[in-house]
Amino acid sequence: MDTKLMQSMIDWVEEHLIEGFSIQDLGIFMGYSPYYCSFKFHQNTGITLKRYRLLRSMYLASQELKDYPSLPIIDIALKYGYSSQEAFTRTFKKMYGMTPYDYRKSKSLTQHYQTINILKEIGDYMIDGSKKIEISQKQEKLRDQYTDSILNILNGEAMYQDFK
Repeated sequence: MDTKLMQSMIDWVEEHLIEGFSIQDLGIFMGYSPYYCSFKFHQNTGITLKRYRLLRSMYLASQELKDYPSLPIIDIALKYGYSSQEAFTRTFKKMYGMTPYDYRKSKSLTQHYQTINILKEIGDYMIDGSKKIEISQKQEKLRDQYTDSILNILNGEAMYQDFK
């Protein structure tokens, strides 16, 4: 799947974020199997489609909590696909460490999660940003491996000192 198709997939997800969609709907739109769409989304963005959908909808909901203080929380919950205010509150608290009500009253800002844009326009050219994501993923993997190696070395040294 080329970069333009991938960006059209992301754009479609964004357009259908609030109304909700199934992976089958996405597959039909893209002309690929639902599994392939899900796989390619994760491969190109480094995040699962389900997680992206959750992060974006929670971010948009958090913005509405601040922008519309008189709008009932249940209305925001229903708008973003939650069947009850309780379910929305559980998810919100898990993500942000406070209830939607407390967040609305606080001066806190939420973690900003923007729409993924793989294609970046610079002048007359479109730059493929998916390579940057791929490089970042590989750097993170190497950093994790390095950290594990250092911890193993340090743990080995500590065990050796205890053995002496």
